[in-house]
Amino acid sequence: MSTRYPQALQERISSLAAEYAQLEKQHAAVVASLPAKPTREQKRQHMKDWLVSSQALQKVEQRLRHAKRLLARTQGDEYVFQKT
Repeated sequence: MSTRYPQALQERISSLAAEYAQLEKQHAAVVASLPAKPTREQKRQHMKDWLVSSQALQKVEQRLRHAKRLLARTQGDEYVFQKT
């Protein structure tokens, strides 16, 4: 196995972790954006925005978990994902 493969995985994990942190901030902003007395349309739009940001977080979390598992496998370890 190439020695660059683990290094590339480390770089990928770093970029995914940064992307995940950014998406968490965006998701928190979406959650906090609901007005005090929203109209029906505002509620609907808020739920759409919340769903999109939640799904984006889940996708990046899944990709991050997969990359960490691959890295552990290349190093001969068993990786157990711990959500922080």
